Amino acid sequence: MKPTIKDIAARAGVSIASVSRILANKTGSFNAKTGERVRKIAQEMGYQRNETAATLVRQQSNVIAVIINNTPTPFAAQVIHGIQQQANAAGKRIIMLSAGDNDARLQHQAIQTALQRTVAAIILVGVFPDNQSTALLTAAHVPLCFAATRMPEYPFVSSDDYWIAYQAANYLIEHGHQHLALVGIDQGPTGTRRQAGFQSALTNAGIDTPPVIINGDYGRKAGITALSTLKKKSVSAVVAGSDMVGAGLIQAAHHEGLHLPDDLSIVCIDGTYICELTLPQLTSVTQNFAQIGAAAVDRVLNHTAVTDIPTVITPRESVKRIK
Repeated sequence: MKPTIKDIAARAGVSIASVSRILANKTGSFNAKTGERVRKIAQEMGYQRNETAATLVRQQSNVIAVIINNTPTPFAAQVIHGIQQQANAAGKRIIMLSAGDNDARLQHQAIQTALQRTVAAIILVGVFPDNQSTALLTAAHVPLCFAATRMPEYPFVSSDDYWIAYQAANYLIEHGHQHLALVGIDQGPTGTRRQAGFQSALTNAGIDTPPVIINGDYGRKAGITALSTLKKKSVSAVVAGSDMVGAGLIQAAHHEGLHLPDDLSIVCIDGTYICELTLPQLTSVTQNFAQIGAAAVDRVLNHTAVTDIPTVITPRESVKRIK
């Protein structure tokens, strides 16, 4: 009888799952020495991996792994809703794994957990992978797509961060504002593109006044702490890096006795339910996160070419027109 994975596992003293991953050249919870020993035993026993059967197993999987970066903004819930709806329509199920908030250890752990089971595809929501994560994903040869993250070297579906910030700044300029700030953005790829779009809008409008740029993590506290700087700089309008940053600005402004939008106009980025919970309600550049999630499913299952999901300005109450 031909030797099986079970036979190799018994002789090597490791689990069947570990043998399977080692012989499939996948990563897992084993060291290089164990991998070498298992492969040597398989060779000695004359084991031949059934590539056809392995391929069929992969193709028959109906599970999509969704790995989520826990950013301090509520956009991911809408992305997940879009993924769930589209996955259901395609007869697929999803499992969700947390990658922490830019936590390398949890990111690696989430990817390894997804790869340790048979999945049809992996969708990474808001994740920017480090080199180790990139190596894991590349070696796995599993269809993948980044959602709400712009990753030109990989399949991705996202809004255009450059255009988002351009739209926001241009809307304020069209309402008569000349002294603008961009608040709460990070110094990574997303924040860099948004700052470039913001600056382009000012340049194209012929505004020479240097803009105020205040970095942050897209959370509410970033908006709260930014207000004191904005007051010192006599800024009349702000592009907030997220709805939560906008909410933080409003909270701090109320505490300081400012009247919005008379004393400060705000356009925020995202357009989630947060915009309608504030007083005044926040004007936003609205991203269609549900569509991003749905398109990511299409991308991994059908290899569609959609990458950029359009954004729109949603006027509410937080911008004053200056005559």
